[in-house]
Amino acid sequence: MKNPGSTVYVVDDNPSILSSIRRTLALSTDFSIQTFSSAKEFLNFKINNGPNCLVLDVLMSGLDGFGLQMAGG
Repeated sequence: MKNPGSTVYVVDDNPSILSSIRRTLALSTDFSIQTFSSAKEFLNFKINNGPNCLVLDVLMSGLDGFGLQMAGG
């Protein structure tokens, strides 16, 4: 059973890494998981107001994880 309102957001531009993290989290936690292939995609998404966790790739092309943090993500 998923924890309502609790989400782990994962941002990574490598599809295989993104898929691997998603599978690992799905097997080890009850939280909902939402993945994004770019920082821009994440910034355009309305996150929920519940407890959340953000897992970022710091070496993405374009806006990287550090830039996303500075942008308020």
